[in-house]
Amino acid sequence: MQHAIKPLAEQAGIPIKGWHTLRHSYTTLLRQCGNDPKVVQGLLRHASQKMTQDVYDEAVSEEKRKANKKVVRLVTRSKKPRKGVAKGVASGR
Repeated sequence: MQHAIKPLAEQAGIPIKGWHTLRHSYTTLLRQCGNDPKVVQGLLRHASQKMTQDVYDEAVSEEKRKANKKVVRLVTRSKKPRKGVAKGVASGR
């Protein structure tokens, strides 16, 4: 770790404190590159996919923005008002 991995990580601009941090970073980068969760589980040699996702995987900001943007589009989509009902006014039914 001290002689090979940390120096290479520093050159790449990746701060690594220890093996555990490296595994978290590796998992997140694998998922960010679009790899299937089952593949990531296999590479990390975890017994279950749940372990990989619950403990090691972290949604990165861009993934969070994309997910949120889709929801915002769904709820803010402009809908045509029904005939005879003003936009934003309940029909009283």
